[in-house]
Amino acid sequence: MVSANAADHAAVADAIRAAEATTAGEIFCVVAGQSDDYRLYPAIWALLAALTVPTVLLVLGETSAPTLVLTQLLTALVLLPLSQFSSLRIHLVPRAVRRARAHLKAVDLFLAHNIHATPNRTGVLIFVSLFEHHAEIVADRAIYEAVSEETWEALIERLILQLKAGALTEGLVEAIGEAGTILAEHVPPDPGGVADHLPNTLVVI
Repeated sequence: MVSANAADHAAVADAIRAAEATTAGEIFCVVAGQSDDYRLYPAIWALLAALTVPTVLLVLGETSAPTLVLTQLLTALVLLPLSQFSSLRIHLVPRAVRRARAHLKAVDLFLAHNIHATPNRTGVLIFVSLFEHHAEIVADRAIYEAVSEETWEALIERLILQLKAGALTEGLVEAIGEAGTILAEHVPPDPGGVADHLPNTLVVI
């Protein structure tokens, strides 16, 4: 679970309200501790390491089958638990896998929080997954068609730098403000004053 105090929640909520005052777009913000438990890949690496032990022993001159098998088994029993420590686990998972898991999590949250259900399809999710140092924006159809992916990528790069520096709340507030500026340019406020359909809150999971 992500730790966020009342001041963090208030800062993000205020930033969302200020951003949405200039646009018909709606911003929703979610921060996740991690997007997957990643237990499979570290276990695979541990087992592969155990499988190489007989080869090493054979090179060193050990040819006893019981010794080879027992050493292999003991290696697996030691490495499997070690591979599951969270601080080590993240380094044993390919970056492409981490990015894919985080993206799927973002899409799941976009749907789970009904961001796709705003009347004019103007919902935008700002998603951060701390374990992976990953951030991304998932935009509904009206925003996706109006704003280029390159525009969002520049915003995300700055947000990730803030995350790596340990400035989560500051990074979110800055990203929300930038998103508001972008949305105001491409999706101006509705003259009819459409109601706010998404909560102006920070969701932490």
